Amino acid sequence: MRSLAKALTGITVVIVLLFIYILYSARLHVVLVDVSVQSASEQETIFRNVQASAARGEAGITIFDSDFNRSADQYDFISLTYEITNFGLFPAEWLDLNVIPGAGDQLQVSELLPDISGLRKARLTTVILTQKGGANIERAAELEYYVLGRQQQVGITP
Repeated sequence: MRSLAKALTGITVVIVLLFIYILYSARLHVVLVDVSVQSASEQETIFRNVQASAARGEAGITIFDSDFNRSADQYDFISLTYEITNFGLFPAEWLDLNVIPGAGDQLQVSELLPDISGLRKARLTTVILTQKGGANIERAAELEYYVLGRQQQVGITP
């Protein structure tokens, strides 16, 4: 009877530790690895394509201020590249990165985010269209995703 109790206690401890690991590892680790700024006038074609896509309401574009119909020489593109690490065993699915807009930000263009398998890394780049001469190029952001059907959220500070 004693050996059965010890075995059940051991099994219970292993299950509890596994459950704690699953909950803890469901958090993704996100690091800003690169920030670059380029004048929209240097990329006039891309600027016009972004304007047209935003006017059509295409997926992947989040509009912060709809009054961005000026010329390209009044705007900059800020590219933010993040490295996302999944330390868990389960994939992170339906990732959605939302930049918290700064003063002068007009819109955000995000690439489609792949699911991140367990124990893997991925890089993600998002582009902000902002008025020329913004004081701060880094932005805070939030990453929302699902692990095992549960919604998770990570705040990213600059």
